Amino acid sequence: PTICSGYNDDTSSRIGDCFTLRSNGGNFLHSSHVTLNAPRSSASGFVSDLGELFISGGYNGGNYLNSGEIIYFDQNNVDDFVLKEKIGGHCSVLVNSSTAMILGGYDGSSSVKSTYFLNLNTFKVTDGPKMQERRWYLGCAVFEHNKRKFVIAAGSSYPYLKSTEILNLDTEIWTTGKIAK
Repeated sequence: PTICSGYNDDTSSRIGDCFTLRSNGGNFLHSSHVTLNAPRSSASGFVSDLGELFISGGYNGGNYLNSGEIIYFDQNNVDDFVLKEKIGGHCSVLVNSSTAMILGGYDGSSSVKSTYFLNLNTFKVTDGPKMQERRWYLGCAVFEHNKRKFVIAAGSSYPYLKSTEILNLDTEIWTTGKIAK
């Protein structure tokens, strides 16, 4: 596993470096050949079917970001893409081999209901169906049931939510899920 970006408590700074977990003793080692273009914390990421790491949004110590980066580990380089809004604390999932979804987050003034689809071939970002609730620091996942795909959004840090909502990717309609006790 590789981790890129984050926050360093010792220096009170955002991180633009990547670290890879090695099997020899379980230590994370600095990946000197890959560095993000923008140090960031509270970003979201996912790995494509081709092994590329997509990182989007986040916070850089004064501003929320609308930038995204694609890390090609086999080529040791980074490309950029642009989101429609500045967000951090959002969630991202790979929907299929050519599409990802970005959900919720915080835009600098409030948590949001926004969702976006990211085309992994063109890097074009399009609006997705708004969630029923504003969610920040949420969990999300894709699952298949009865040969149909769904996205689930769960919880929120602010406002504090124990609820879930489920998006049917065929109809792009959200439904309320179970509330955790």
